[in-house]
Amino acid sequence: MGKKRGRKPAYEERIKPYLEQIKTAKKTGATDAQVMQMLGVSKTAFYEAATKYTEFREILKKGRADFAMELRGRLASLTEKHTLETKKQYIKEDQDTGAKIAYTEITTREIDPDPVAINMLLKNIDRENWSDNPQMLKLKQQEHDLRVAIAKTQNFDLELEEKK
Repeated sequence: MGKKRGRKPAYEERIKPYLEQIKTAKKTGATDAQVMQMLGVSKTAFYEAATKYTEFREILKKGRADFAMELRGRLASLTEKHTLETKKQYIKEDQDTGAKIAYTEITTREIDPDPVAINMLLKNIDRENWSDNPQMLKLKQQEHDLRVAIAKTQNFDLELEEKK
């Protein structure tokens, strides 16, 4: 048998050697398009590699999940009262002696919980009980109740979980 002809798969040359960089990029929020650009591979080659090579697919999936968890943690931290300390450094010239004096100004302030962050978390974590539009929640509850009533009148043997 002779040597195989043709190009090596894009995965072997352009993706596999950079798996660690891809992992880092995905953990910091890089999109698939940005990773493709970074690697210099086509969309087709990228997604074929993701389909064919489990290691690559898992790196993409885990990186995205890790980034989402980190963002969720950051968002959750905004829902609590915390302090913010800022340091400002500057140099002034003494008018009498002409000497330069370095000053550091430290300011501490209380930051209240962010209502937008609270709203966002509640809408995503407790979808059944939280919404921008309480009337829509009520409407969905009524729709559910109606579907249950219809199912009961038509003698469906469905195990429907009653909403409270």
